[in-house]
Amino acid sequence: VRVGNCKFIGSWQPGETLLFDLDEDPGETRSFADDPAYADVLEQAAEAIRGELLKPAAGRCAGLSTVAT
Repeated sequence: VRVGNCKFIGSWQPGETLLFDLDEDPGETRSFADDPAYADVLEQAAEAIRGELLKPAAGRCAGLSTVAT
């Protein structure tokens, strides 16, 4: 999921969530998932995913790639 300039890659496994700031690290070599400064971004991404999972299957993920900030 993209949230502004960040890309979120979630996982069901604890500790495997990734968050890349594409402005700060365009090569995606450092995850900011544990950085407190990115807590709001993580919450926005999680909220977008929750919203998609609550949709009926036919409409799921239609607009998930980008989340407005």
